[in-house]
Amino acid sequence: SQRISCISETQNHQLLLGSNLGVFIFDENTKETVLFRKEFDNIRVDDIKWSGNNIFFATKGKGVLVLTNDSIIQIDESNGLCSNLVNKLLVTGNEVWCTTNKGVSHIILNDLDSFKYTITNIKSNDGLFSDEINDIALLNDTIYVATNYGISFFNANTDFVNHNNPPVHITS
Repeated sequence: SQRISCISETQNHQLLLGSNLGVFIFDENTKETVLFRKEFDNIRVDDIKWSGNNIFFATKGKGVLVLTNDSIIQIDESNGLCSNLVNKLLVTGNEVWCTTNKGVSHIILNDLDSFKYTITNIKSNDGLFSDEINDIALLNDTIYVATNYGISFFNANTDFVNHNNPPVHITS
């Protein structure tokens, strides 16, 4: 009755199913699906990634939802994310790369206990072929992003923040 977008195995070897109607757990014995948590009811989830005990969910409309210490944390446009329409996630250590319809958001988790983070957004005006990003991969230290117009790539450690003040010339 629903479209499944992604599958992820839990630590106790169950399957988490991300769908257009929420996140469900598949019970291998009964072959039934049950809602994972009520907070995910009727939320479209397109990707699920793990980092330690934290689970990251790419959603269409709610940004990134993070299940940490039995709490749900929402990272969305109001927190600095490019867009609330997140397609894919790439989690490496304390970094989360999010592909959206408005670019790539790079979240650095500074403190997992208090869940403090910083976000840098990378868009077409930073050199991407398009702001609509379909997928992302990390190979060695290079980030590859798939767009409808080709693949863009850059060093994962690139600082996209302009730290130089623009030159100001007063002519009158």
